[in-house]
Amino acid sequence: MLYLKNFRMICLFFIFLLFSCGKKKADVSYDKPKHLLSKAQMIATLAEMHLLEAAINLQNSQNMTQHKHDTLAYTDIFKHYGTNYADFQENFRYYSSNPDQLSLIYDGVITYLTRRQAEEDLKK
Repeated sequence: MLYLKNFRMICLFFIFLLFSCGKKKADVSYDKPKHLLSKAQMIATLAEMHLLEAAINLQNSQNMTQHKHDTLAYTDIFKHYGTNYADFQENFRYYSSNPDQLSLIYDGVITYLTRRQAEEDLKK
């Protein structure tokens, strides 16, 4: 009798496991923002943000003092690309809700950063 009870529990566990492992479609979808940034603007903005984050992390890893200008630098990036933090977040959520578009954007970010690195290498 105990064997049968354990067998049922194991069967229920595997049935639950089977249904929980199925591929699910993204439940979250965001509407197009009022101030939709173009893919080129998203690529450039993200690339600049990643460069800034890398610089901040490098600065922190070398035990340098934290500058209060870090937050202002993000604001400058947003201003340069014609957006602000709230609009950027809304755009990022929108593009993130479509993984194919976000993947293309990050492919563009990699290309952008690679081109910038090549330009810097030529200057040396």
